[in-house]
Amino acid sequence: MDPFSLRKAPGGQGESAAGIDRWREGCAADGLGAWLVSTAGEPDRIIGYPGCWGRAAGRLWNLGYRFAPSAQGRGFATEAAAEAVAQAQRLDAARPVVALVLEHNTGSRAVAERCGLSVRFRGPCRRRVNTDPVATGEF
Repeated sequence: MDPFSLRKAPGGQGESAAGIDRWREGCAADGLGAWLVSTAGEPDRIIGYPGCWGRAAGRLWNLGYRFAPSAQGRGFATEAAAEAVAQAQRLDAARPVVALVLEHNTGSRAVAERCGLSVRFRGPCRRRVNTDPVATGEF
């Protein structure tokens, strides 16, 4: 994913091999995780990675989505996020779905709202990489 897309990520910039290993482990534990998205016209080009995965020791589903700028505004995030929420609810409807969204990321907020989420908390990001005191809304 490009640096432009990652600047909107609540968790910070960049993914690592260790991060991908955590995705795999989480998927094995939770039965759900991040997906890779491409288009039929360019199946070898990854345009985004959405999904739901366990958070807070399995008490919550975390909804996340990041897409390349060329893929934004075309409905890919909404379609994939809605399917991720539906699958999370099928697997364990008792676990609430949450999303961390940076305050300035209006596109991400719109996707979360179209998936049925609403703001439950607005305040400082509790993750170590984002120190903006009012950066994050939690849906």
